[in-house]
Amino acid sequence: MLDGVERSALNAFVHFAVSDDGSLFYVPWRRRAGLMRLVWLDRQGRELETVREAPGLTRVSLAPDGTRIAVAIADGDDRDVWILDPARGTTARLTFDPVPDSQPVWSPDGTLIAFRSDRDGGGVFVRRADGASDAERLTQAGPGYHIPYGFTPDGSHVLFTDFRDYADQDVMRVDLASRTVEPVLAAPFAEVHPALSPDGRWLAYESDETGRFEVYLRPYPDVSRARWRVSVDGGQSPAWGPGGDELLFSSGGVLMRTSFAAGVTPRFGRPEVLFATGSTERLGPQFALSPDGLRILLLAPVPGDPIADRPEVRVVQGWSRAAGGS
Repeated sequence: MLDGVERSALNAFVHFAVSDDGSLFYVPWRRRAGLMRLVWLDRQGRELETVREAPGLTRVSLAPDGTRIAVAIADGDDRDVWILDPARGTTARLTFDPVPDSQPVWSPDGTLIAFRSDRDGGGVFVRRADGASDAERLTQAGPGYHIPYGFTPDGSHVLFTDFRDYADQDVMRVDLASRTVEPVLAAPFAEVHPALSPDGRWLAYESDETGRFEVYLRPYPDVSRARWRVSVDGGQSPAWGPGGDELLFSSGGVLMRTSFAAGVTPRFGRPEVLFATGSTERLGPQFALSPDGLRILLLAPVPGDPIADRPEVRVVQGWSRAAGGS
């Protein structure tokens, strides 16, 4: 009926609508493999080093020791996980399936990579970071998508999001030993991007329960005991400082920081601006902190990139009559 219609990055939604008078509105398929920059910045946003500039970089995760970087690289409809070693100047491919593999996250000891895959019905998989093992399934996604965000500090579980709809996402965890899956946060709205504190006692995440994304905090693993709001004016992509005494998050394209002090009632400082990220991602930018917390690894589009096709909306009037509708 119509070829070349834009779809979401997860291939979950196709962007079209038909009005009551039979007009068709759709977004034509476009290339997303625009130029992206993976760059080290200091806390003032000054560029220190460009790690890589290439089309199709979509996700980034820094190894615990800061020496290697896991990224997902898109090539057409396919995505695969690669391991970058900037010091040695090497790049090693970790996944080879002809389906999207993305969202890599490192285990605390740096030996494993958990990632999302669409293979065999989809789910969370895990493989040795050096490639010396086959990929093993941790979860079965079913009708939705399972998107990993991190390991627990002891390496026993992987936290992931069960994505069923943009407005319906829950935080789950899977036990690496038993493959048992259980809910962590489940509510009738989107709860995404779980981030555990270095000591494993506090869970930061973003939720749209107020109508827009804000960053919240709960004790872990007893998440039902209490809840506190961290961000003030919108918040996404929470990440802990290596000492567990601060939280970084994005708000309106700006990277923010707030201090954190644990206690029966934790205390937060007033959020302060670090620098603009240049990211327009719905769930926030892709960034990671160095092990000493002094540098920030940021994945952002190259300004003025001429490669990626820009989105547009097309209208076909009388489409239902032309297509044989009533």
